[in-house]
Amino acid sequence: MSAEIRNGDRAMSRGSDVKIATSEIKALIEMQRPEDVLYSLEQRGVRLDAPTYRSLLRRCTYTRNRTAGRKVHGHIVETGFKADIYLQTAVLSMYCKCGNLVEAHKVFDTMQQRDMFAWTLILAAYAKHGSAKDGFNLYKQLHDAGVRCDRIMYMSIVSMCANLGDLEEAKAVYNDIAKSGITVDALLSNNLIHMYARCGSMKHAHEVFNSMPERDVVSWNTMIAGAAWNGNAEEAFDLFSKMQQESMKPDFITFMSLVNVCTSVVALKQVHDSIIEAGLEADAHLATAVVSMFVKCGSAEDARWVFDKMKVRDIVTWNAMIEGYAKRGPYRKALEVYCQMQDEGFEPNCVTFTCLLNACANLASLQEARWVHARIVAAKLESHLHVANGMMNMFAKCHSTKDARQVFDKMEVRSVISWNTMINGYAECGQYMEAMEIFSQMQHEGVNPDAVTFTGLLKACANQASLQGARWVHTRIMAAAFESDIRVRNGLISMYAKCGSLADAAHVFNEMEERDIVTYNAMIAALGQYGHGRDALQQFHLMISTGVRPDGVTFVGVLSACSHTGLVDEGLRYFYSMSKDYSVVPEVAHVSCLVDLLGRAGYLVEAEEVVNKMPQTPVGATWGALLGACRLHGNVKLAERAAQFWTQLEPQNAEVYVSLAHIYLTASLWQEAMAVQKLMGDRDLRRQGPVGLR
Repeated sequence: MSAEIRNGDRAMSRGSDVKIATSEIKALIEMQRPEDVLYSLEQRGVRLDAPTYRSLLRRCTYTRNRTAGRKVHGHIVETGFKADIYLQTAVLSMYCKCGNLVEAHKVFDTMQQRDMFAWTLILAAYAKHGSAKDGFNLYKQLHDAGVRCDRIMYMSIVSMCANLGDLEEAKAVYNDIAKSGITVDALLSNNLIHMYARCGSMKHAHEVFNSMPERDVVSWNTMIAGAAWNGNAEEAFDLFSKMQQESMKPDFITFMSLVNVCTSVVALKQVHDSIIEAGLEADAHLATAVVSMFVKCGSAEDARWVFDKMKVRDIVTWNAMIEGYAKRGPYRKALEVYCQMQDEGFEPNCVTFTCLLNACANLASLQEARWVHARIVAAKLESHLHVANGMMNMFAKCHSTKDARQVFDKMEVRSVISWNTMINGYAECGQYMEAMEIFSQMQHEGVNPDAVTFTGLLKACANQASLQGARWVHTRIMAAAFESDIRVRNGLISMYAKCGSLADAAHVFNEMEERDIVTYNAMIAALGQYGHGRDALQQFHLMISTGVRPDGVTFVGVLSACSHTGLVDEGLRYFYSMSKDYSVVPEVAHVSCLVDLLGRAGYLVEAEEVVNKMPQTPVGATWGALLGACRLHGNVKLAERAAQFWTQLEPQNAEVYVSLAHIYLTASLWQEAMAVQKLMGDRDLRRQGPVGLR
């Protein structure tokens, strides 16, 4: 116990009257914790007066000490001061400002007299800490009781209404303010603008804004932020333009709103130019926001340019830049920025490593993955749930489920995301039994699966082509009441198609009341896979008629269906209508489908011409489609050219050599076939299943 309290106790023990003891304790209030003063009170049984209690309560409020505040309140009740209106108000103030709304409301309900200050306190507390709905109900009680609100009370009411987001209630509050006759100054007007914006009515926000005799920068910022909140970038930029026309200088808040509403690199560059013109480019928080938004808009290069210009960076800035490369590439740049960050003395956090894990997952490089893992262990963050989940996902994407499983087994706490990550990892790597084993363990430990769990299991069954497993998973989905989930149903269609049951896939599709683009894409792909090209095209037109707009995946399915059914004219028509009618730019996958379509139909010269003229660089699958057509039609010369280009792209892909060997065998070119087989042996290439050579 402190010397001051002991001295105070000695004064009380010598029989000093209460006034002397209280004055000493008042002095201690400013130097000691409220708990220490209360301890002295409890030891000596001293009864304090109301002013002293109010001093103690003010100290509790200043230090935000709820526990001490409750003890002081208990003393007040025990000593019979609870009926004192001023003391009750002090208790109410303490609870309100400490954010303890439950106790505040109890005190408020027991107050026999409630003055304007009490109402102001409780309304302000609900506006800052509480439920907007409960606080607004309190306003209605005040209104029904005929209490006349002042400007400060309306500030709280308007704030609650903004959080409530109810336009009709907002209109009612505005009408109450108009009827009250109070002076609506700039501060209240700005809050009314904010209220209407949060209630989704920029029309009413403009009415308040236009009625203001004088508008300050806060008024303009509130309007711009309101337009941004409602997703109207054009309106936000229009307001910014008018703000400049009225010679109102934008500030940090103005530009933060404009940066956050940008949806394109062009718009963001314009905002950044304005930031430089305003002399705010050195603001670290604003520059970090610009870096983050360039990343979101897909330009890691522009983000890096701003990043390199920054004189002051914090961990958020570094993380934003690392995230940019982790998402958009080049992925190894994320690792380089991380190393630079450490060289400059910044300590990585969980967000840093989560971004690095995503970069390594996209790289699919086990070497880099283990390097990052070692850094996480060194930083002692491997037990962090989000980091551990990220490590599992990274290792699975690097095709090392062994490493992922080691992380999983070491986790002391797992979320459903942890289980789902492991199940999906096994599914992606074709380890069907292991995925099922994890699901069984998950159920055994009482963890409830979700839609993502089942989509992972469906993927595992599809990759295994196990119809028995597929139907088993389907029964578990029904038992868990997830059959109506559109993601699960889409997964069921794809799974049944890959497991050889088009009938089951069609049944799931026909039973669906709600369908999205993924649903139609899955069904079109399934029909095309089984040679029902015209049925696939019918599904395409059904999708269009329901208002669902096709995407790139849709046209891969359509072109593939045409290819498998020999619908050359239809396939060409759909290929050229992609960009013309649906604004879908043909990508490598679409060109590969076109090559396959022409090649299967025997138009090998035309197919090769498509490959040679395609704007993108052909990938292995493109040459693979041409090589497959050569095998079908026995064109050895073209097969050799296609194989040469394919091996340049993927020298370790055994499929190239196997296909070429089969073409040589079919053409009775035994020496050439044996030479390919020898080359495979020299390069230590393996392929599951027989090659056809002895």
